[in-house]
Amino acid sequence: MLTIKIVVSVALLTLLFSRVDGRRLWTIARHASIAWLAAAMVVYFLNVLASVWRWRLLLRAQDVQMPARTLLGSYLVATFFNNFLPSNVGGDVIRIRDTARPAKSRPASLLDTARISSKRSALPSTTLRL
Repeated sequence: MLTIKIVVSVALLTLLFSRVDGRRLWTIARHASIAWLAAAMVVYFLNVLASVWRWRLLLRAQDVQMPARTLLGSYLVATFFNNFLPSNVGGDVIRIRDTARPAKSRPASLLDTARISSKRSALPSTTLRL
């Protein structure tokens, strides 16, 4: 499984960098403010932590206990899929897969939790279950 992950990661990175003008990117990067880049990374990481905390609260409301570290890893993987797949559904699928066993496979409620915690309405998934 690890080999597949590495191959897919290398293939995606190769595709990404093959479409980037390296000289232009380097020219722009040399003039970037390190302080602003660091501030942006801190704000982004705080946003990730807040999102994981919110997801954990929603899971606890359904009596699903999971360590924050596990949720953080799942959230980061889901974010990767959300960035590279045509829709945000891929990230929700990853988060549901990672929480299904501790939740004793309650996929409908997990789908609502994943959608609510990722700032989307739970209405479409609730409507589909009717």
